[in-house]
Amino acid sequence: MTIQLEALQKRMIESEEQRERQSYSRNYQTIVFRKPEEKKAEEEQNAETTEASNADGPEGATAKVSDST
Repeated sequence: MTIQLEALQKRMIESEEQRERQSYSRNYQTIVFRKPEEKKAEEEQNAETTEASNADGPEGATAKVSDST
């Protein structure tokens, strides 16, 4: 019986330590270092998006329609 209690106590301590480690790691953001290829691809995608938005014209611009009847 005492062996079972000791084993149970050991499992409880281990689970508490695991919870502490998990909560500690959740408090900080994970630092991710991107590969150069990924960074270049993202920059190219951002450049394409910027070019497309500039091609649409400025915001709030209206087109003038002439009546040729």
